[in-house]
Amino acid sequence: MGFFMCVEWLADISIFWLPLYYEAKLLFVVALWHPRTHAAITLYDNYVLPLLRQHEAVIDRHLSETRARLADTVTSQVNAAQGYVNNNAGAILQGLRTYSEQKPGPAPGAFSGPSFTDFTDLHHTKSQ
Repeated sequence: MGFFMCVEWLADISIFWLPLYYEAKLLFVVALWHPRTHAAITLYDNYVLPLLRQHEAVIDRHLSETRARLADTVTSQVNAAQGYVNNNAGAILQGLRTYSEQKPGPAPGAFSGPSFTDFTDLHHTKSQ
């Protein structure tokens, strides 16, 4: 099914104009899905598995290289973040202290007009 999804994009662009293309595509998807046809198993055993076995060493090499690059990238980013915090700890703490000392106010974008209590206070003031 995954291979079909990859090829589908190209097929939709190039052969969408063929008569009954969408019906044939639907029939193919149903055949892959339905357990009685064994179409997915047949396609996998006859085409996908031999291709994966043929290129297994290359795929494994690329996966291990990607894993190593990802580990290096994460390590360097963590080290950079740690260095930033070490170099700017005083400023970070000062900013947090300033933020925590602020009086709570309305949330950004909140309604800042008169509240219900303002109207009830006006009513009690006028009636007295």
